[in-house]
Amino acid sequence: MTTATFIARTLRYLSPVALTLILGACSTLTQGTSQEVALTTPGVQGAVCRVTGGDGVDVTVTPPTIVKLPKSKRDINVSCAVPGDQPVKQTVVSTYAPRSRFQHPLGYLVDGASGAMWVYPDQIEVSATSSSTPKVPSMAPILAPAS
Repeated sequence: MTTATFIARTLRYLSPVALTLILGACSTLTQGTSQEVALTTPGVQGAVCRVTGGDGVDVTVTPPTIVKLPKSKRDINVSCAVPGDQPVKQTVVSTYAPRSRFQHPLGYLVDGASGAMWVYPDQIEVSATSSSTPKVPSMAPILAPAS
């Protein structure tokens, strides 16, 4: 067997193993550095939500919608309001991505730098309230009994 044949056979068998070890659990390449999150306000129509925080996120949307967020270790703040009501604020915590738990040390460095080792929940539900009762009490006349 020649040296070239030996090298070719070795690379043919080791390349898939090496790629699996190096890239197999790298979230940056397999999961990306951004994430789509569904934002809803159950039971409330016409709410307007502002999503801020993370790595420079500042977007205003009308739920239900999908928001594309850059992955980050930093939490996201969501503030939703129905016109005429006080805003409801909620903090969405970033968590460690399951795919990033076991990987090659180089993967930790790449995922940490890109933010890919962090994820947000796939769905965010904000309980924005819509007042169905008037804000000013009714001033209906009080009827006194006839004497």
